[in-house]
Amino acid sequence: MLRLLFITLTVSSVAIAIFGSIEGKGNNSKAAAAITDANSIHDLAVTMIEAPLFLDMTPDNPSEARVVSVGILNRSDHDEVINPDKHRGNGLTTGLVRLKVTVIDNDNERCEPAKVVIRPPAPVDRAPTRIKTMQGYGVTFDVTYRCTNPRPRDSKDPTPWDYSYSATVHHEVLDGNPDSDPSDDICPRQPAPSKRDIQDKGCGWKLRGQPFGPNVTDVVLKPAKRP
Repeated sequence: MLRLLFITLTVSSVAIAIFGSIEGKGNNSKAAAAITDANSIHDLAVTMIEAPLFLDMTPDNPSEARVVSVGILNRSDHDEVINPDKHRGNGLTTGLVRLKVTVIDNDNERCEPAKVVIRPPAPVDRAPTRIKTMQGYGVTFDVTYRCTNPRPRDSKDPTPWDYSYSATVHHEVLDGNPDSDPSDDICPRQPAPSKRDIQDKGCGWKLRGQPFGPNVTDVVLKPAKRP
């Protein structure tokens, strides 16, 4: 009887030791995963804004709609998964990529604030997209401009521009992790120092040899048709 009890206790002790070891290994794995995630590099960069340089308008037709694109690059040390429906937001104050269009008209063309709408993904692009390290990703916006008093194009005007653009990327929208290097999260910007063998070229538009500035759009009076 005592022998049977001893065997039972021994088996139970072995079982507890084995399962305790397995459970401990599971917890260690979770802890290791958490440490790995904390030590990972989470880095997205805005690399380009593509916008129209000139827009033709008339007092009779003072509005024009165009597409503006923002390009980002995955500089993380791992793949990033972007879910267009989940991470898109409104593209202005929420979402992974945000665009701001500012009126800078200073010659009384009566330009109004642009209407900016982030374009929803096409049905074939709604599935989550895995972006590999150093792979790019683009987001498009529908932008409607309105200037009720457009002026003829003047090549001698040093500040003919009517709209300017800036864009930001927000890594925390993907998984809650802040960006490891916020210096390249915005456009326009000057080239950032090299890091991890990545040569940053800056972002924006170099106007007449000047350092990178914002992309801009000049609204001009559409020439009348010749009879």
